[in-house]
Amino acid sequence: EDPKSKEQLQKEFAVGTSFEAYLMNVNVLEGSVVLSARKSDVQKATQSAGLKVGEVVDVTITKVQDEGVHVQVTDSTTSFIKRSHLTDAPTDKLPKAVKEGGKLKCRVLRVLQGDSLELTAKPTLVKSTFQLSSMDQVRDKMIVKGFLRKDKAMGVIVQFFGGFFARIAAEELQ
Repeated sequence: EDPKSKEQLQKEFAVGTSFEAYLMNVNVLEGSVVLSARKSDVQKATQSAGLKVGEVVDVTITKVQDEGVHVQVTDSTTSFIKRSHLTDAPTDKLPKAVKEGGKLKCRVLRVLQGDSLELTAKPTLVKSTFQLSSMDQVRDKMIVKGFLRKDKAMGVIVQFFGGFFARIAAEELQ
């Protein structure tokens, strides 16, 4: 994309204007995020190989490793699914049903740089009818499904579709 002049940027991003941005990084501890408003980043973040965040897709397992499985998503798209995203319950081993050539039903968690996908095969997330994927979907007192990303002494970090994160304080886990 051609660089824009300072005047163009001030006009396009004037105070009070609305625009789409790709959330590149979240630092929950600092309460900050890094965004990109490049149209190419926004487009890549919401669609890859014709697939969108939250979409359900059937994949074929091409390689099995202790850490997870490599899968063929489309003729030109492959992905790696971490072991933690193959079942709802935490496990140190791969499920016995996971074999090379086998099929999995997955949901696109997010589209990463370079047209790659982050997928989940967790049954509760694949079967879920609502996927929280951005702040504009958040409503007071709503019930949401996400998955535990990190467990910290001060609480847990929960990830939603599209790379959207939230923190649950330790005292709220009781």
